[in-house]
Amino acid sequence: GSRVDPDAQPVWSKKYTIASVPFRTKYFSDLHSAVIPPDVAAQVLAPGRDIADSVTHEVTIKTAAGIDARFRAEFFSNTYSIFCLLRPTAN
Repeated sequence: GSRVDPDAQPVWSKKYTIASVPFRTKYFSDLHSAVIPPDVAAQVLAPGRDIADSVTHEVTIKTAAGIDARFRAEFFSNTYSIFCLLRPTAN
């Protein structure tokens, strides 16, 4: 049978991507195998934090054209899901 390790860290992974038509055309329509970094998950899920208490990182993501692009990733939570708003950084 299967066992659940109560001491194991949860793995937060992407469920779906929502992108506007201009964003999809210029960058990508989906993020494949995206995983939320454990330290980010711990920060946004810390007791007492609110949905307005976001954590921001700059990340590099390969576009549909194969170009590495820099994005500002703003993570926030409603206590049961973690969301990420991606915005291209100024070049």
